[in-house]
Amino acid sequence: MLRCKIISLCLFGFIYSECSDMNYFDCGANIDCEWIEDFSYGSCGSLTVSQCYDYPGQCYVDSNPGWYDSSGPYCTGGTYQINNSFCQEVEVLECSEMNMLQCGSDDECNWIQDFENGNCSDLLFENDCNSASCSWEYGCLEMGWWYNWCYTYGYECVGGNYQIESGYCEEIVMPECSEMDEFQCSHNFDCDWVEDIQTGNCSDITNSSECYQTNQCSWYNAGSYGYWYDNCYGGTYEITNSYCEETSGDVQLGDLNDDDVINIQDVIIVVNLVLNVQYNYLADINGDLSVNVLDIIELVNTIMSTN
Repeated sequence: MLRCKIISLCLFGFIYSECSDMNYFDCGANIDCEWIEDFSYGSCGSLTVSQCYDYPGQCYVDSNPGWYDSSGPYCTGGTYQINNSFCQEVEVLECSEMNMLQCGSDDECNWIQDFENGNCSDLLFENDCNSASCSWEYGCLEMGWWYNWCYTYGYECVGGNYQIESGYCEEIVMPECSEMDEFQCSHNFDCDWVEDIQTGNCSDITNSSECYQTNQCSWYNAGSYGYWYDNCYGGTYEITNSYCEETSGDVQLGDLNDDDVINIQDVIIVVNLVLNVQYNYLADINGDLSVNVLDIIELVNTIMSTN
């Protein structure tokens, strides 16, 4: 019992540790935190003797300056380094805020390619011209009729055709179970694929339209290919009406060991999933398609609210 309490205290301490309270190693081991390197520098000569001892190996106290200096002991040693590095929470970007690289590495987002094409001569403003990688040049805009005399001078955008990449990142919208095909349905824990296959014999079909709808039977009219009467031929046929539906079973999120109780044992299982970067839909409490510390916190809150 005592061991269980110790594990619980350690576990809760791990869960509720703020990134700002973590050292370098704890921060690096937490996927929700990142370590920020921040160093500043100063001159040992600007430190007092008492401050000098705070930077061993970088500054030192000269206790006997020499006959030429009667100022007494002072701090020397060149420059010293102050480590102001810290741990902070990883900023979670929305898909719409991501660039192409960030979007491509996020399973919940999709990068949409979008290109704008045009001709440089259609751009009338310098900023638009430069943004399209065209050239904003000063020259003759209109030639006169007399000896190639230029009638009007000014700026224009030149450079032929241009293409501007206007791609963007958007959130992947998961389809409803009823909209999924067999592959999607089979890989979704919340959906079940229901097999519904209708079988029959082509000869039982009495009209051509139904015969052709099977895509497996053939209709022949009397007199064609030696057939004596109208009929549907082809043996047996199958019509697949299978579909995907939402799982009807009672599933309790957070009950990882299936004992109908959510307790510390389930929390330990979720922690192991996080540490091993594994996924289980029962552990995905917030439904973001990933198992992380946020799910652990929600699970702990659920346990505490029921006790």
